Amino acid sequence: MILSPGVMTILFLITVFGFLFFEILENKLGASKTILKVCLYFLILCSLYNFIVGLQMALEWGDFVNYNAELFNKMSSKRKGGVVVLFIKLLPYILIGAGGFWSYLYFRILRIYN
Repeated sequence: MILSPGVMTILFLITVFGFLFFEILENKLGASKTILKVCLYFLILCSLYNFIVGLQMALEWGDFVNYNAELFNKMSSKRKGGVVVLFIKLLPYILIGAGGFWSYLYFRILRIYN
């Protein structure tokens, strides 16, 4: 599984904002049903990737968070550092939740077009 931060970020943004692109294709451009289905399949793949990467990170993330406890303590003592530390600790679960939610949503939309 590719765990590159750049790839994860791009696919997460595509997953979240892909719905807007889909709406533009459907309403403003009047795209055909086939193009909309292909777009939905791509969005489903992106959201499932986020879900799987989140699961993989959740299994391996504990060692990373516990190993850098001293670094996290330094960061959380600074201004707004606690928010960053909380985000880093919860990142796998954010990916799991967002990937699962968007996968479910895109599957429901795909059922409409079948």
